[in-house]
Amino acid sequence: MSQNDAIKEKSKKKIVKNKARVSTKEDKKFRKKIEVIIVILMVITTVVLLVYFGNKKTLYKCSRIIDQSASGYKIKTYYEIYAYKNDTNYIEIKEIVYSDENSILDFYKSDLTKMYEEQNKKYGGYSIKSEQDRGKMIVTAKIDISKLKLKEFAEDNGISDYIKNNKLTPDGAKKMFDNLGASCEK
Repeated sequence: MSQNDAIKEKSKKKIVKNKARVSTKEDKKFRKKIEVIIVILMVITTVVLLVYFGNKKTLYKCSRIIDQSASGYKIKTYYEIYAYKNDTNYIEIKEIVYSDENSILDFYKSDLTKMYEEQNKKYGGYSIKSEQDRGKMIVTAKIDISKLKLKEFAEDNGISDYIKNNKLTPDGAKKMFDNLGASCEK
């Protein structure tokens, strides 16, 4: 091998080594970028999970049935308690009266609507709607706890012990419905 060939060979080896070094540096930069992206994705995922599970709203359901079939009607009442952490935000009460007699449906539509309107006058925070269809009548009352005269409401319903920081606990709402003969889940 001539001296020129040896120099050319050394030169080729240097070029290959330099390319390898450049390639390794690019690989390291690429890996660094991937690592940063993975860390960012992990942080975002952690934040999203904490927000989702930390701010989870809870729904408690209660119900009761009054079966007066011998008198021509049946009443199913559903209570839904919407809570955030340990504070009740609002309660939705749905009273459904089933009967083949329109006079019974009319009576309960009037009676239940009037009852919830009186409670709204006394405590505030109620929104009421009613509807009637063939064989059934529904009165829905939604109670916004933040607009309620809570102290008076709690005293009248025997749940004063369930007021914490001027908020009604879900256990207090469940206790109130339990006192009415409802059974609650969760």
